[in-house]
Amino acid sequence: MSWVLWLFPIFRDRSFRWLWFSNFLVSLVMSMEKLAQGWLVLETTDSAFWVGAVAGLMGLGQVGFGAIGGVIADRFDRRQSLSITLFLRGCTAFSMGALVFLGQASLIPILTIAFVQGAIQGVSMPTNNSLIYDLAGRERLVNATVARMMALSLSAIPGALFAGLLISQTSVAWCYFVVAIFAYLSIIPLLAVRSGRTVLGSQIQSFARNLREGIAYVLRHPRLGPLLVLSVLMETFGFSFHIILPVMARDVLGVDATGLGVLSASWNVGAFASILGLAVLRDFKYLGVLMIGAASGAGFVIILFAFSPWFAVSVGLSMLIGGVLFAYDVTMGSLLQLLSSDAMRGRVLGLYSLTFGFTPLGGFIAGAIAAAMNPPFALGISGMVIIVWTARLFGPMRRIRRE
Repeated sequence: MSWVLWLFPIFRDRSFRWLWFSNFLVSLVMSMEKLAQGWLVLETTDSAFWVGAVAGLMGLGQVGFGAIGGVIADRFDRRQSLSITLFLRGCTAFSMGALVFLGQASLIPILTIAFVQGAIQGVSMPTNNSLIYDLAGRERLVNATVARMMALSLSAIPGALFAGLLISQTSVAWCYFVVAIFAYLSIIPLLAVRSGRTVLGSQIQSFARNLREGIAYVLRHPRLGPLLVLSVLMETFGFSFHIILPVMARDVLGVDATGLGVLSASWNVGAFASILGLAVLRDFKYLGVLMIGAASGAGFVIILFAFSPWFAVSVGLSMLIGGVLFAYDVTMGSLLQLLSSDAMRGRVLGLYSLTFGFTPLGGFIAGAIAAAMNPPFALGISGMVIIVWTARLFGPMRRIRRE
């Protein structure tokens, strides 16, 4: 246990430990839900285009509600807001499972629930990230962010494998029912979280004015704007890799849902290894260099994955992709919070959460290209775009560092 506290001194904080456990369960929900959705759409439509389109509609919901979620994070009690979103997340998963179980899971309800799930995600992410800052402060923020990412990768490994086995041995419906149970359970640890943050309540300005001020603040800031643009790029062409994974698994590598679970789990094994490395480097100051290096590395490995016809090699490459993308993600999230003022942090994180909606929108683009050409070509294009744009951004980004 001592080595855990050495790597993650933030775990000495009791409230953070409870929040971390809640995040662990939420990450389990996310990994299982993502795999179940992709496989369900592929089974229902037999189309790479619709796999991407359903993910794209989820992204539209996230983009539409991300900035609103940031205002909610600044305006209301964050623990209560997060609990409500987790309850709603469980309800959508249970509804989807019931539709599949009753044989009513046609494309229209799948699209509708995907949009609602995206909106819930858009609201919950800035609230969760702001709550992490409340508990960690500036001094422990990077360590807390890395610990939170560790929760994501640790839970996603068994989550992906379990989801794949559930789908193969039972049906997608039972996978969604298990997801709903974990979503409801993730609310319980939040009851023990004490952030010490004062709720502003009616003393703050109107909701719309808060939103406008957040956008204006980012546009005026010399560093936050370029960072958010980079986040849009990486979400669209990097993290969307996971959305097209069911198509690659079935149509290129020739494996079933269990094989898809192995590919998804390997991504998270790489992420976990990356997170341990970042925990050791917790005092590393040149976060901008690390961020842009990890982003460009993701582009190269995605191209290699796109044209690998061997399952074993693809598992290893998926592991590398998870490692570099999570290294990028941790440094990006930390930099945005460190560069934001206390009054604006929730709104900046709301806009950051909005960029996550471009992951499924990127999946829509990749799905459309895969349907018109083929899945490897779609992934290869994504990797090339990342390499070209990160090369252009290396100069300004390398000057950003943690003081």
